[in-house]
Amino acid sequence: MYLLFDKVYVKPMYMLDMERPRVIISPDASSELLEGIETKFRNLGEMFYNVDGYNKLVGGEGEFADDKEFFNWLLDKGRVDVFVDSNAYHKIFVKWIKIMYPDIQKELAWKIYSLVSTHTRLTVRSMFTWGTDNEGVDAQKTQANEFKWLTQDQFQGLFKQVQVVKDNALVGRVRAKAPMEFMLAGKLNGKTTYDETLKQKIYAIGIKKVRDEMNHVKNHLLHNINKPWVQKLVEVSYTAGDDLFALKGTNAKIDFLLDEMSEDALSTHDVDIADLREGALNEAGAPDGDKDIGLPSWFIKAIQGSSGSVDSATLDKIIEFEVNNVISLFEVDDRAKVNVMLLNYFYNLKNNNTDELANYSIG
Repeated sequence: MYLLFDKVYVKPMYMLDMERPRVIISPDASSELLEGIETKFRNLGEMFYNVDGYNKLVGGEGEFADDKEFFNWLLDKGRVDVFVDSNAYHKIFVKWIKIMYPDIQKELAWKIYSLVSTHTRLTVRSMFTWGTDNEGVDAQKTQANEFKWLTQDQFQGLFKQVQVVKDNALVGRVRAKAPMEFMLAGKLNGKTTYDETLKQKIYAIGIKKVRDEMNHVKNHLLHNINKPWVQKLVEVSYTAGDDLFALKGTNAKIDFLLDEMSEDALSTHDVDIADLREGALNEAGAPDGDKDIGLPSWFIKAIQGSSGSVDSATLDKIIEFEVNNVISLFEVDDRAKVNVMLLNYFYNLKNNNTDELANYSIG
């Protein structure tokens, strides 16, 4: 799968579900398949279109007169899954690249396709399932194995064949809503056009990671509350068998630990998650080790101290960290959100001071 812009994803048919608004461009979406998935997902999303091929939807007698009209419709919707067979996947990918980079060469476009498609194929091996029965999972695996990917020659041949009409207004709209990876490529090349958007995108990813870390720390300390080092860290005295929840009101730390997990927990409790985690690591004999963990203390503090967006200093610090560190801050459990493989390619170009980075720069 790959992200076009906003929350508009192009997904192979083997990832088909019913959870979000969707467009289907594939002859593989038989009524039997849709009925089976609908039973599992309760038809939660809205179906906009279901056609056999891209040409049945765009151009000719299709719903949309041309690519511009279709992409603008997706931009206006902002949240759509486009489920496709391999032919539509590759065609939309090429059109998207040509819209975002009107003058890009086929060799450079191939690198983007290669890194995105490789990321998609790796994701399949670790993330996807729909249904809880063996029949559903096996059917999905069969579709995934049959999905056809392009070689370099095939991609470059398709790239020369597929055309889009250049439209500066559409280029501007697509770039303004582009995936974070491409905005970061511009930032690495000295562009500041999308700084405010990057700050918001980074916060949205960061807050999820910090909340996950917060819940991990809470669970770790609560389930080890019988140990003296935990009681020392959270400044309470507890005897096994006593009512643990009776400790609520003793201090801010124990109130934080005993409170229900919620998205508001970071703002409603005066507890520094990074310091609490560091205290636990020190008691366990492990250093904070910002270079060795995926979520360093300074990043947790920056996210916890922000609301909706990080500041300029944090953005600059994150860029420096990303380029020079062995672990990316954007490696999240849901790897559909950020293609770290593509980001690392941009980081390598930056580190090697190559002019090639400018070819992927937007802004």
